[in-house]
Amino acid sequence: MPVTCQSCGMVSKTDDACEWCGVVFPRTGPPLSPEDEVEETPFLFIEPLGVRLEWFLAVALLLVAAAMAAAHRWPGASGAAASIASLGVCFVLSLYQIVESVDAQFVSAGLGLILCILFGPAGAAVFFAAAWIGGWRGASATVLVLLAAHFATRFIVIYSALPEAGIALERAGWALGTGAANFSFAAALAGWALANFWRPLNE
Repeated sequence: MPVTCQSCGMVSKTDDACEWCGVVFPRTGPPLSPEDEVEETPFLFIEPLGVRLEWFLAVALLLVAAAMAAAHRWPGASGAAASIASLGVCFVLSLYQIVESVDAQFVSAGLGLILCILFGPAGAAVFFAAAWIGGWRGASATVLVLLAAHFATRFIVIYSALPEAGIALERAGWALGTGAANFSFAAALAGWALANFWRPLNE
């Protein structure tokens, strides 16, 4: 009998567990005997991390290559192409659950954006690296991965239009005092957050 899953909102043809997100449905019959009880565990992505990384790289490299071609063709739009590529890369990062979802790390990501604007992404990276060492592991790892993916993408795309490392680093907005470029991390967070609406593949 079809059942609407309260977790992901999809209609499942199976009534014991959601065929989309794997969440086990509560039983409506008589209580289980102790030997029949099944411990419910949080839903995990169906594929192992190595496979998910392969999927991520396959899609992300295509996005970056397309952005590099656009930046090389229109150098004046390299910053915009880099930010769009970053949005796509971070979307795929979250989609394949390489990082935690926005539901789990909304506050830490918002703090990361504020630190980027005030102190540059290098300052934000130092803060979250110290927080990771101090024990704030999950939140710090998520923001650090997003920072690394975003600014690596921006540097590669901008470098394809301006093949001078110093200028490309400055335009990518890595250092303190690069002004509006520091706001570009918002593009990465937007992509990361948008993936949360793809419920069947997300947590």
